[in-house]
Amino acid sequence: MRVSSVVFACFFTVLAGSALAQARYPALGQDDVTPGSPNLPQDLELTVAGGVGYQPEYMGSDDYDAIFTPAIHLDYKQRAFLVVDRQAMMVPYEGLGVKMIANQDFSAGFNLTYDGGREDEGDIAGIGELDWTVLGGVFAAWHPGPFFVRGQLGYDLMDEFDSYKGEIGAGYVTPINPRLRGMIDVSAAFGGEDFNQAYFGVTGGQAVATGLPAFGTEAGFYRVGVGGTLQYTVTQGAFVQGVARLDTLVGDAADGPISDDDTMLFLGANAGYHF
Repeated sequence: MRVSSVVFACFFTVLAGSALAQARYPALGQDDVTPGSPNLPQDLELTVAGGVGYQPEYMGSDDYDAIFTPAIHLDYKQRAFLVVDRQAMMVPYEGLGVKMIANQDFSAGFNLTYDGGREDEGDIAGIGELDWTVLGGVFAAWHPGPFFVRGQLGYDLMDEFDSYKGEIGAGYVTPINPRLRGMIDVSAAFGGEDFNQAYFGVTGGQAVATGLPAFGTEAGFYRVGVGGTLQYTVTQGAFVQGVARLDTLVGDAADGPISDDDTMLFLGANAGYHF
């Protein structure tokens, strides 16, 4: 791996000085909801959900697609977890992982996450497909009440873009009434030079194939955004929620020829059950 261990150490140290988590997922808002089923083992928490979303075909596209958004949140003994969720806001960690530190206000650990890649289609047909890959990394978050700070950093383990990417964010969760909860989240995503080049750059060969001008990138932030969620508890354990998010590409991502529209909107709705 070409990413320096110093990068991981610095990132983890900064987050550890200021970062999360609570036992239940703030995005699902189940802290004050009685689980719907008493049949699960005491040490196990499970939430499943499904819905639809509307988002750009790729980062920087001005064409939009409808997508299916399944979700699963599984937590064992407040230590091991599996979180796969394309809609939930303010999830302080994701993927498959373990918390090495876990208490009421703070948690940190290691996880494996997934990058879905990018199709070779639409306005960038000919540029080449980016295959999915698995990233190994660290996460940390701090949640002293309704406010939280979170962050994570992962490195490509399958040599698809052979670089790192990460995200930092902060948010606020507030009950509106006994059944309705609102959430707001701001975040910024960054990537290493090779990650940014893979997603936003154009090599000489790609320029010939697509007609786009060649463009090189450097490491740095590529996206900033704000999002909100409204979640309504329907019955004991069951909920519905709506999600809206507005992001903008920044830096080389915004300046490069890949981006037809720097502004990216995500709208989604789903329903789920907390066991």
